[in-house]
Amino acid sequence: MSTSDPHPPSYPRLAALTQRFTLGVPTQPALSRDGARLWFVRSRSGVDREGLLWCLDLADGRERLLLDPAAVLHGEAEHVPAEELARRERLRQGGAGVTAFALDAGGTRAVVALSGRVLVVDAADGTRTEISGADGAVDPRLSPDGRWVAFHAHGGLHVAPADGSGLPRALCEPDGPAVTWGLSDFAHAEELDRARSFWWAPDAASLLVARVDESPVAQWWIADPAHPGTAPHPVRYPAAGTANARTSLWHVPLHPDAAGPTEVGWDHEALPYLVDVCWPPDRPALVSVLSRDQQRWEVLAWQPGGQLRQLRVLTDPAWVDVVPGVPAWWGDRLLTVEVDASCDTYRLFVDGTPSSPAGVQVRAVLDAGAGAVVVVAAQDPGERRLARLGPDGTWEWLTAAGMLAAGAAGGGRVLVRQEGVDSVRPAVGLLDGPALAVHTEQAPWAPRPRLLPREHPHDPRVAVLEPSEPVPN
Repeated sequence: MSTSDPHPPSYPRLAALTQRFTLGVPTQPALSRDGARLWFVRSRSGVDREGLLWCLDLADGRERLLLDPAAVLHGEAEHVPAEELARRERLRQGGAGVTAFALDAGGTRAVVALSGRVLVVDAADGTRTEISGADGAVDPRLSPDGRWVAFHAHGGLHVAPADGSGLPRALCEPDGPAVTWGLSDFAHAEELDRARSFWWAPDAASLLVARVDESPVAQWWIADPAHPGTAPHPVRYPAAGTANARTSLWHVPLHPDAAGPTEVGWDHEALPYLVDVCWPPDRPALVSVLSRDQQRWEVLAWQPGGQLRQLRVLTDPAWVDVVPGVPAWWGDRLLTVEVDASCDTYRLFVDGTPSSPAGVQVRAVLDAGAGAVVVVAAQDPGERRLARLGPDGTWEWLTAAGMLAAGAAGGGRVLVRQEGVDSVRPAVGLLDGPALAVHTEQAPWAPRPRLLPREHPHDPRVAVLEPSEPVPN
């Protein structure tokens, strides 16, 4: 199908060809720390599955292609490790090429896994460095200072110089047939949306690494109906009521002459889920853990050489929801999102005090800089908006009512992609600063939601999907 074809196929086929109209649209926006550049992934067209890595210089609006998979693979097919295929499936990523990237602390360099290889890309001059010997790599991440890159491969966690001057070496290797280091298991990735399993220290001298032992998990066998001659492959799947993987957290030094890995221990029987880790500069690492019934959530603080210290405990007779972006530090204050039963609202809490308005549902925290906290919030189920909480407690809506498709914050600047009934195509640009926009190659006839009016406040919200461009007769 061509995006210029005046006769579109049926809606189900068009949705499949465009992967639900996500192809050709900038995804995974990430702003550099100084707010000077925007990184994102975008395919060449609305029907092209291959993602490319781009950078937009916000000072002059110049858009640069930094990594084209075709230029790296030279026409060869991708050889994606099984662990990477599982990661993409759990993240609902059906694309190819560049599907994810990670930045250093300043947002000046990015690292990408492509066909099991590790590539470091510099935003300044577009130079590309491949890490030799990093075959089978999954989820590579640069150290905050940009000197090192760590990645999972073959069950262990490995590290290598980011300038390509040396071969990788193993920091943690599997110590059992079903043990992995630095890789999320099914329950954490699929149910708790934790796709990563290792975190660099702010000084780049060590890492916190999740160790996963899947030996208690039942093994299933899955056949490929498209290739009936191929033997079924084993999969560890924790069905309801059966055993989960055992997950623990370890502090691992970078340099080989330092002391070996030490466990960051808590009550794993009562709180088996490692929800997330947040390790910012000049503050203790935040470790959040959860009970299996999701009725108890604890936020713990940890520093190298010290013990875990309990900062916050949330309990709920139904369940405690996991909200992206929290817990987090805001200076020396702790940010959480909790249900305020007095007003039936997911509110942003600062050191245990509700700080967002009653009736406004906070669904994610995007950034917690020195100046303000930027969140995704809504007053109505039919919208998602950006809002900002100032240091003096003031609440400010940053976008009008509508559906927020993407948002990013950094360097005191906020980028947003807003969809609404008045927009023919989703616009992507900065809320402040130069009037820039990120180009989209979205396929024609991508639907836009039209919310139908309600006669009563308790009526369900109903939307009709209409083509964004006229469909020829």
